Amino acid sequence: IARSTRGVLACPGGTPCHGGRVARVDVLMPMRDAAATVAEAWADLQRQTLRDWRLVAVDDGSRDGSAERLARAAGGDRRLWLLRRPAEGIVAALQAGLACAEAPFVVRMDADDRCHPRRLERLLAAAEALPERVAVVGSRLVAFPVRAVSPSLMTYLHWQNGLLTAEQHQRERFVESTLAHATALLRTEALRQVGGWRAVDGPEDYELWLRLQQAGYEMVKLPEVLYAWRRGGPTETDRARCAPEAFHRVRVRYLLPWLRARGIERLDLLGPQGALRRWRASLRRAGFPVTVRPWNARRAAPDPDAFALVAFAHPRARERARRWLLEAGLREERDWLFVG
Repeated sequence: IARSTRGVLACPGGTPCHGGRVARVDVLMPMRDAAATVAEAWADLQRQTLRDWRLVAVDDGSRDGSAERLARAAGGDRRLWLLRRPAEGIVAALQAGLACAEAPFVVRMDADDRCHPRRLERLLAAAEALPERVAVVGSRLVAFPVRAVSPSLMTYLHWQNGLLTAEQHQRERFVESTLAHATALLRTEALRQVGGWRAVDGPEDYELWLRLQQAGYEMVKLPEVLYAWRRGGPTETDRARCAPEAFHRVRVRYLLPWLRARGIERLDLLGPQGALRRWRASLRRAGFPVTVRPWNARRAAPDPDAFALVAFAHPRARERARRWLLEAGLREERDWLFVG
């Protein structure tokens, strides 16, 4: 295996591993120190019922021989295009992979995860049948191994797996990331139009979803479980980048222009007192007059005097709150909006 001047690990004989033709789907896989798992990820791709794919694997400065392990597993398969780069982080790796993408669709996958044999077939069929405004198609997922799945993670996955339609993704977009990054198929043109992934002071996937939705694109999710998310091992996730404060910064960045575009000048905050402190501080810094109305959602909602941001951490509490608000004749996104 030789390294070319473009950073592509060449196949035996010196030809680039993509084989010189455009596939229907480019699978984009950033990896760092994934030698223990990347062969399993490759094997899952080889088992796909859709055969017309290419893997764009970006080795982000691995020190454990990840690139070599993947190349050995591929055994000269021309559907592998492998880039080696210095360690610059997941956003730089994703952008490098996107620059190499030629297919009309990019599918994300992480090097320590697993997927169903029909994953690419089902995602592509759905995307091709949907209008172009639907830029992201994901699927339900499970987490493994069981011993590494906490109760809080199970709650999050249950909530996320319940969000299938574009409307559901839209209405809860300021709560949390409504679609797991690695499950996604994305339209390459739409992704490039919004600038791809950005290095932000927060989670890059959540920021991308909000940016795509801000640009008028939609997201949907298939009801099948097509992806398995490995927990408890080495991952690319930076804890500081994905801390609650980081998610909050990204929410605020996209919520404020949404509010101003609708002429909303003052706000009511509804929810548990503790959940509202961060929002009150952020909104007041942005110049919004704010009234705090503590509420536990076990009784009728207080009557808001202005557009309401409703903050509840648990999905069941949000559903109770939604019922109360709808029964009071208040419409979601017209009169109120859930936030995380």
